[in-house]
Amino acid sequence: MDKVPAGWKVGSIEEFGITIIDGDRGENYPKDYELLDTGYCLFLSAKNVTKQGFKFDEVKFISEDKHSKLRKGIVKEGHVVLTTRGSVGQVAYFNYSIPYKIMRVNSGMVVLDCSNTNIISEYLYIMATSKIIQKQIDSTAFGSAQPQLTVKIIKNFRIPLPPLNEQKKIAKIISTWDKAISTTQALIDVSKQQKKALMQQLLTGKKRFSGFEGKWVQTSVKKIMQIKKGEQINKSTLSDCGPFPVINGGISPSGYTERSNCSGNTITISEGGNSCGYISFQKEDFWCGGHCYTLSNLKISIGFTYQFLKYNESKIMKLRVGSGLPNIQKRDIENIKVTFPPSYEEQEKIASVLSNADNGIEVLQKKLAYLKQEKKALMQQLLTGKQRVKVKGKIGIENDKNLPNLFEVDGNDKIYQYIKNEEAPYCAPAKQYWQALYGKHHEYLDNDFVTRLRNNCQERLWELTQISFIANNLKDKDRLVKHQRKNGKCPDFCMEINGIRYYWEATAPGPGKVVELNEKWEDIQGKARTPPSVQWKERLCGAFREKAHNIYFDGKSTGYQSHMETNSGLIVAISMANIPFYHSPVDHISTAANCLDDPQGFIKTNTTSLIKTDYFCDDKYSHVSAVLISYSGWVFFPDADKYGATIFWQDECRNDYLLIYNPFAKVELPRNYFSVEKEINPVIHG
Repeated sequence: MDKVPAGWKVGSIEEFGITIIDGDRGENYPKDYELLDTGYCLFLSAKNVTKQGFKFDEVKFISEDKHSKLRKGIVKEGHVVLTTRGSVGQVAYFNYSIPYKIMRVNSGMVVLDCSNTNIISEYLYIMATSKIIQKQIDSTAFGSAQPQLTVKIIKNFRIPLPPLNEQKKIAKIISTWDKAISTTQALIDVSKQQKKALMQQLLTGKKRFSGFEGKWVQTSVKKIMQIKKGEQINKSTLSDCGPFPVINGGISPSGYTERSNCSGNTITISEGGNSCGYISFQKEDFWCGGHCYTLSNLKISIGFTYQFLKYNESKIMKLRVGSGLPNIQKRDIENIKVTFPPSYEEQEKIASVLSNADNGIEVLQKKLAYLKQEKKALMQQLLTGKQRVKVKGKIGIENDKNLPNLFEVDGNDKIYQYIKNEEAPYCAPAKQYWQALYGKHHEYLDNDFVTRLRNNCQERLWELTQISFIANNLKDKDRLVKHQRKNGKCPDFCMEINGIRYYWEATAPGPGKVVELNEKWEDIQGKARTPPSVQWKERLCGAFREKAHNIYFDGKSTGYQSHMETNSGLIVAISMANIPFYHSPVDHISTAANCLDDPQGFIKTNTTSLIKTDYFCDDKYSHVSAVLISYSGWVFFPDADKYGATIFWQDECRNDYLLIYNPFAKVELPRNYFSVEKEINPVIHG
């Protein structure tokens, strides 16, 4: 960390003059009975300072008289609060948005005050939440049962410090991400409340769909389904990735294994541990562990059953017994009363509505995870000076090699001009976003990237999206490989998984990309004579054929066969975002994934699938390990929805990756390696 750019400094909290104020621990410290539900001064507790900043769901106050008797610990606007006991290292920032104007910290917190320094408070807050400070907290906190930090320890924390104007610019950039994160979190909270209200109406029969009638049936779980406990598996046989998740007592998989003992589309209930009673729905085959129940032989709709149990999840969790390792007894679950409509069709209708609500929440949660990951990576680059912000002229990010501004010259591409000229309010943050990604990953791109961006913006931005996607999924020692040009011919970029290299080609079909489809392209933009679903499938296959075939077999302008290692694979990543649909986008990822006649495999002569199966059967394409497809256009204008814009129906299609494995690939891509919406492992029939 001591190696920083010219003009930056590295020093301790104390050396930079940051004041550390701890809470008053004297004789006037408030006793429990002096903490009030309402009062003059908010007295912060550990519940109020979290990893997400301030949280005021539960608050306590002290009187004005008690406040006047305390010597230290007042929190003022611009102060940063840091927890020092218990859950150490949690940080909150007191800015104008906080609804309480008089606050004090308790004895397990300190206040960081930089008002008398050349440091802006927003930058100090960002630094306190960064890996730079958090790693120092982890390494210096002491005490096992109740971890602690002292003022003396905090004074010695070292931080890099750029000039004031750079601090301001960094803070502005990070605040853009914070706003996107908070907006998305708010949407998730609202969506959950809306779903909860729906469940209260639909799962109790208070609200019925038209066309359905009849008294609801009430019975016990035991009479309409069978509950079975899973089989414990040796922890030493588990791995971090694999074809089948192991579902046990927790909320997330406890690992992965090479075998399964339960098929997909199964409801599970955690049997033991702190999360016992948690309800989940396993879409794919899995291993059911010894601390997990599965439900089978259901006499009512499985979708309705899942939603009903999820609605009653908190009640089921209260059935737990035992203290050391709590668990839920099978007989207690069997005695739960279930109320349901007599019509299977009505059960399915209710399940469909609630499932759609779940899908919407899941899309937002994936977006939130992506935003947090990107912000985290960007902070690490900005706060160490590996990427520099411009402090004069247009906002952008550059590193010490003075990387070019991606959007500073004219270009022939319409999307490029649209972003460059900032023709919509979301174009400015989009420029900043793409410049940041370019600065972060430029070494993995070929030398012509900037020139090619101006003439084919969509493909190049899709290429950057893919590099970012890979970087966020790499595990352990896997890595992106630096770009090596050979006679001007090389795939877009390369990554290495378990020592095996996989080359990537990112393409975005458009007019002129596949000559024989141009006429249909014009038709679809005007008055469509070809059904949209057929048109985009044909264009998808055309893009795949062009990239996968020409890359390997030395086409007219590409041909990388001699530049790819014989034991390497190829992934073709295709963005279908710019295919214009004649009507509303019914063909987004969920529908597209179901277009297969057989979701578990392809028929050899099937030509209606997403990628014509004959391609996979042909040895010409055996170098292709997988095809990654996206239908979303959000990548070109990240977070445009914040500005009230709907770009290519992006709200429905964020994080909409579909990964199709080639069953005949010479070099197989590891299953479940990437975080995607849907993975298809085709088996060829016939």
